[in-house]
Amino acid sequence: MRHYKRTYLLPLVVMVVVASACNVAKEYTKPDLELPARFAPVSYADTSSIADVEWKQFFNDATLQGLIEKGLVYNHDLLLATKRIEVATQQLSQANALHLPSLNLQVTGQYNRPANNSLNGLSLKNFVGNSYIENYSTLASLSWEVDVWGKIKAQKGIALAEYLQTYEGRKAVQTQVVASIAQGYFNLLMLDQQLLITRRNLALSDSFVLATKLLKDAGITNTLAVEQAEAQKQATALLVPQLEQAVSLQENALQQLAGQLPGKVERTKSLSGYTFPVVLNPGLPAAMVSRRPDVRSSELALLVASSQIGIAKANMYPALNITAGGGLESFKRSNWFNVP
Repeated sequence: MRHYKRTYLLPLVVMVVVASACNVAKEYTKPDLELPARFAPVSYADTSSIADVEWKQFFNDATLQGLIEKGLVYNHDLLLATKRIEVATQQLSQANALHLPSLNLQVTGQYNRPANNSLNGLSLKNFVGNSYIENYSTLASLSWEVDVWGKIKAQKGIALAEYLQTYEGRKAVQTQVVASIAQGYFNLLMLDQQLLITRRNLALSDSFVLATKLLKDAGITNTLAVEQAEAQKQATALLVPQLEQAVSLQENALQQLAGQLPGKVERTKSLSGYTFPVVLNPGLPAAMVSRRPDVRSSELALLVASSQIGIAKANMYPALNITAGGGLESFKRSNWFNVP
């Protein structure tokens, strides 16, 4: 009898081993790109890149650093990207458990009491001796899918790639937040400089109008020159409230990017006095592109698509599921779990 069981199980084991070798979900491999030997005029002696410089070293303005730090903590888009990472983390944990057997447990209890004058009620009294009937059952089933075609492995790879894709997406949002805050801050400094120059021009326009009037009184010029000077002064004066409004709007936009309420932004430096403390070196183009989170996210999306093709092919073949089940049923709670 034992020899019969062994000969019966041997073909099944051989079939599983052979089928496991037939993996239709191929793993993604990076293609080999033929790159040129040189990228002129980049020097290969210096492999450093501007991407290696931290933003705190690149922007040495304390006000700008404070805005960026607040943005990295309170920016709404960045918080949403962080939540996407948390969701992808849970999905990755679920995918890692796909190779484990699934256990289902069902416990039910029923209590039926038909009417005394009904046929069921009379039958219960005659045959059971009670006016009600109880039924308790416990069912348990165990199922395990053998990863014959590599489908489960591909699903786990997709979950991992999607998790990394959300991580790269957060890095892209973080880069965009830093760039947007820095761009808005320098735009604010530019508006300050324009407002300062406009106010100086307005003061010069006052002096020019006064000088033109003196020249008219002396008979050197005429009334038309005075009117032209006053018109130029009025045109310059109109620019002041427009620039002040633009400064206020830019301040509110910066505070919103930083996740704060609209308000004034304190400035400690002017645009003319701003200097960069580091030497800007772009580095190798390939190294620069490889650091971009959007490029990495696109590569991960390609990996997901490749794995989905493998899963679609695996679904065309029959799946091998090993199942087992059992249960207990009783009409009384006292002997519910009594196994005969």
